[in-house]
Amino acid sequence: MLLEKVRVVLNDIKEEGLENVFKRHNRLARATRAAVKAMGLTPVAPDSPADSATGVFVPDGVDGWRETG
Repeated sequence: MLLEKVRVVLNDIKEEGLENVFKRHNRLARATRAAVKAMGLTPVAPDSPADSATGVFVPDGVDGWRETG
């Protein structure tokens, strides 16, 4: 089942084109960083952002470990 899902994802990447996947990730990462800034949050690595993940420090008074759902 896992390999089936991997095959689906790889086919999706092939259809979209790897360069387009990179561009999409970059666009979404820039939007996320802009949202973090607009909310007044502090990014973990402001001088070396990555398109794969955006870390944000949890503000004082906010429980960053609470599970939802």
